[in-house]
Amino acid sequence: MPNNLTPQDHALIQQLQLNARASVTELAKLLNLSRTTVQQRLQRLEEKKVILGYTVRVADEVTKNTIKAHVMIKSDSYNSKLIFAQLAEIPQVDTLLSISGRYDMIAMLSVTDTQQLEQVLDTMWEIDGIVDTESSVVLSTRLDRR
Repeated sequence: MPNNLTPQDHALIQQLQLNARASVTELAKLLNLSRTTVQQRLQRLEEKKVILGYTVRVADEVTKNTIKAHVMIKSDSYNSKLIFAQLAEIPQVDTLLSISGRYDMIAMLSVTDTQQLEQVLDTMWEIDGIVDTESSVVLSTRLDRR
């Protein structure tokens, strides 16, 4: 986050992370600020691209039949931008991270079953420049602060 955020900005962001549906009135009461002040801060944080959007988290029961997996990918360094672009076209890829270490990137996947996981992995191997992968299936989430 930018360094020019005030303690009130941080507190507002923290409250929104706990409940993105909180009304301006609720936020004002929680933060001991006026409604107008909260509204102006929200507008400023959105305009400065500090707040990029608001999201919904669903119960684990809703996604219990979804398999989550992480695929660490080693690439030849010449094609990394092209590889990222091609991986982004795979609908089951939720997140792509550039990392340091033995591997160059991590693709976080959501698939319906192990057959689909295998198909996605096969698709990844068809991408020119991927030289190694290592996959892990997520068994459970122990902590999620998002």
